[in-house]
Amino acid sequence: MVKDRTEFDLYKLSDFNEGKGSIKAIFSDRDEVMNIVDKLKSNRKIIEFCNRYGIHYSTLWRYSKSNKLPLFILKDFRDVVDAQKIIHLEYGTGDTKRSSKPILHLTEDLAKILGAFAADGHLKQRLVNRGEKRITHYELVFVEQYENTMKALSKWLENVFGINIKLQKISNHYRIYISNKIIFRYFRLFGFTSGRKTETVSAPDFIKSSDRDIKISFIRGVLMFDGYVNKTNGYIELYSKSRSLI
Repeated sequence: MVKDRTEFDLYKLSDFNEGKGSIKAIFSDRDEVMNIVDKLKSNRKIIEFCNRYGIHYSTLWRYSKSNKLPLFILKDFRDVVDAQKIIHLEYGTGDTKRSSKPILHLTEDLAKILGAFAADGHLKQRLVNRGEKRITHYELVFVEQYENTMKALSKWLENVFGINIKLQKISNHYRIYISNKIIFRYFRLFGFTSGRKTETVSAPDFIKSSDRDIKISFIRGVLMFDGYVNKTNGYIELYSKSRSLI
């Protein structure tokens, strides 16, 4: 898999302390987490740190005994943290737990996904009731009539984000539905907006400045969802309401 020089800042996925909903980085071993906590202890800033982020010392100590740490804490140590040792990101507990691979670089499969999203994807963020609580629900949706196209997209999504995709057959089309805050925020990081995008979507700037293989992969994703073969002349044609995408 060809990897572009483009790098993504995964720390931008995290807001300030979101409690149990905070996105956490899971490391291949707990040494990275222990090193961060040890640095806080040695600098005698652990109380100041806990007060700033609204967490109890015992919580930080509990993290030091595991291989996970919230991204909002890791932001302060990005210069000493080896992001390559993060094996995945997660948030939530029990049935609401969601995860994703950390996306650090632009790859051909990711470029294909972004092309498919630009053509026919949808992001939505809304408040829903869960018991007595109002929570934010994050959605990423793709809809397409051709099964083979959706199977290819499912494979790309599984490879890039490390999630299981369930392809849904609804009437005369197929749907991929993903409810995952991490992946939703990645797409925002990539430059896409939630809500209606039909007339305004365009290729991200990092795609435009990438190498030839990445650009071709992005175009392939677009054409698989918005392109078709003209049976009269055999040309591949693209239909889109977004002039900036064309």
